Amino acid sequence: MKCKRLNEVLELLQPYWSKAPDLSLMEILQKIADESGFKQTLNELTDEVIIYQLKMDGTDKHEPIPGIKKITKKILKPRC
Repeated sequence: MKCKRLNEVLELLQPYWSKAPDLSLMEILQKIADESGFKQTLNELTDEVIIYQLKMDGTDKHEPIPGIKKITKKILKPRC
């Protein structure tokens, strides 16, 4: 994991973990995996899944994915 990604994970993880401070890091990672629907073993959990799940935490599950939302706006933007 590159330094930038590690910093992003740590930044996103802090507010998430503060909601359940009694859990260990492994328990937090398992919780993230469970919430994302990740069915493989925990050692196969990728940083992409962790980052995505942490970014989407607290949002409506029907809310568009942030990156997709930007792309859709650009595509649907009327041309004059």
